[in-house]
Amino acid sequence: MQSQDTTPGLVAEFSMQLRILLALTAVASASTKLFEYNGSGDLTAPLEEQFRYLDSLYDEDTGKRIPQARNGVMCRTAEGLVVGCSPSQSTFSPSIPGAQFVLGARPLFPVQPGSLAIEVASSVHIYGVENHPFGDKVKDPHTDTRLACSTIAVIASGRMFFSFTFTNEMIYASVLKGSTKSAPSALQYLIPLIATKAGVMHKVKFIFNDDLKRIDWLVDEQSLFSWQQDTVIDKKYLIEQIGEDAVLKFPTNEVVVATGIFTFWNDFLPLEGEPKEHTAVLDPATPEPNFCLSEQAQNAAKSIFKDWSPEVILTIKNITVTREY
Repeated sequence: MQSQDTTPGLVAEFSMQLRILLALTAVASASTKLFEYNGSGDLTAPLEEQFRYLDSLYDEDTGKRIPQARNGVMCRTAEGLVVGCSPSQSTFSPSIPGAQFVLGARPLFPVQPGSLAIEVASSVHIYGVENHPFGDKVKDPHTDTRLACSTIAVIASGRMFFSFTFTNEMIYASVLKGSTKSAPSALQYLIPLIATKAGVMHKVKFIFNDDLKRIDWLVDEQSLFSWQQDTVIDKKYLIEQIGEDAVLKFPTNEVVVATGIFTFWNDFLPLEGEPKEHTAVLDPATPEPNFCLSEQAQNAAKSIFKDWSPEVILTIKNITVTREY
């Protein structure tokens, strides 16, 4: 009796199992592209179709829209969307602390279901920070976010801000719970992620995992920080705290994807009733609230900043937002 060659049958069965496995994998890792901006694409396409100035943010306390700062000039280039900004003490945003220029993707993105992934390739070069007027209050002007910085941010309801923050030589993760009239407590954390150099292009990515209520920060495909709801961030990264009741919350509805240029010069100015030499510098070791400035402090600001302003050049190569299941 001759034995029957079963090889073709085994091959066919294995091939079928492999196709089933690949199909299941494809379903498990399905993703939908929600938004894409290619900065080096069609230079004639109107930006208004994809972006908007964040000049109509809704104030939960007053029920009104609040104008935002537009202290910047945009242009389309072969390298990407370029924003140039010379920060000014007089153009601070009344709604977003420190904002000089804020641009948001036009659609809103629901966090649910699954995971929301936001990836941005960008670079920043900040000129003139080494010429700041604050003396030894600044240890390293090229890593100090208070002088000038750029951000890639996700803005959620309840004044929650999750950001990548860029200086010339450092990229940070930032988590901020802003204050409102009805909930005046606030918290802000600033976590160093990776050293960089001015003008170097990096690919940064948020992953908002709704199932785990967790947010991951990735730089150039490397996961460097994560935060999960109901967990506490190390206090060594706390740079500001007002009150005791601020709570960090994972977003539960739609979010705004934004990019902007910020300064926090008020941190260097005198507090109300104090001499000019006494400044309110936020120290990560002993966080202090950012008090309202007196008329004396405003006058001091005009004197300090009239002969100095950095120049921030932000280049955005592309932005991609996807839903992952």
